[in-house]
Parts: sequence; C-alpha cells; structure tokens
Amino acid sequence: MRNVKLDTCPFAAQSQNARMLDQTTIFLTGLRRYIDSRPELTIAGVASDANISKSTLHKLFQGAGHSPKISTLEALAEAVGLSYDAVIALGRSDRHEDILAVVAIFEKLSPSEKAAAQDYLEFLRAKSTNE
Repeated sequence: MRNVKLDTCPFAAQSQNARMLDQTTIFLTGLRRYIDSRPELTIAGVASDANISKSTLHKLFQGAGHSPKISTLEALAEAVGLSYDAVIALGRSDRHEDILAVVAIFEKLSPSEKAAAQDYLEFLRAKSTNE
C-alpha cells in the first residue's frame, strides 16, 4: 500500500476547508449571540472596531460572504472583548444563555476577584479531569 501525505491529498484539503467553514459558522453564531445579548454593541460598531465594513459583517452573518481569515475572526472577537475560544464556546453551547450570564457577572468583578475566579475554575477543571 502506498503512503499518501495528507497535505497533498485532495480530499484532505476539502476536509480542512469543511472544518474551517464549520468553525467559522460556530464562531459567527457565538458572535451574533454575544452581540444580541449586549445592548451597547452594534453591528456597525463591532465591524468598525474590527476594521471591516458593516456590509462585510452582515454578509458573514448571512452566510453570503467569503470565508474570512482567522485574523479577521480574532479581530471580531477582540472587538467585543472576548477571546476567539470564548466566542467559539458561545457558538457551540446549547446553554449559551448561562455562559452569557456568567460573563456578565465576571465583568463586574475586580481584577483580584477575576484572578481568584480563574484560579478556582482551573482547580475545578483539573479536578474533573482527574475523576
């Protein structure tokens, strides 16, 4: 049997493109949920802060735009004050309303309280992986 490198296999490229498209859809779902939950955020404001046009962001939300670069998605996450991974989590979760409630509480904490909360969450994560 002949070994085929994945990076030269045409099916691998299609699979990678499909995964990226899926990640983009998940990201945009999370971003839309977050924007909709925050009355102070607007499509125009987020687009401007991410250095893209309002129409481009509208097209992305409608699925009519091109596939955005990861740097564009990261800029959009930064524009709303979240990490790329946090936006993905919002897009994946069927409990996104709970996540948004936790984010709202977290934002009200002082820097030392945020650090303590992060330490506690890391403790819980480590504990759950050891069980």
